[in-house]
Amino acid sequence: LSIILLIVVMMAMFATITLLPMFLQSVLLVTAFQSGLMMLPGSVVNGLMSPVTGKLFDRFGARVIIIPGLLIVCVAMYLFSGFTLESASLQIILTHCLLMLGVALVLVPVQTYGLNQITPEYYAHGSAIFSTLQQVAGAIG
Repeated sequence: LSIILLIVVMMAMFATITLLPMFLQSVLLVTAFQSGLMMLPGSVVNGLMSPVTGKLFDRFGARVIIIPGLLIVCVAMYLFSGFTLESASLQIILTHCLLMLGVALVLVPVQTYGLNQITPEYYAHGSAIFSTLQQVAGAIG
């Protein structure tokens, strides 16, 4: 289950970080620099929330964090589907931040929970499988 969740969330994240700049530059006609600046807040949210999510995982466990995180990812992906030529920059930035918040709430606990299910002598193998599947899922996404 951890691997399936990891694959789905990585596909959503990589699809978004690939397609959103294309949408911004091709449809909304912003420059590559402006596009990068619009993507920056989401990356900051993800970077800041990852350690916080680890602490929440230690305190509350996986289920309490993963389920709301998945709901946030689903809501953000739905909101992305409604972008048009009239979409405001702030709307796009906030939706991307919401997605990256959900990703941070899912990825850290899913990986930790998944690796906790195997015995210590297989941690290296489990980590390698997770890393490989992250890259494959990102490429597919």
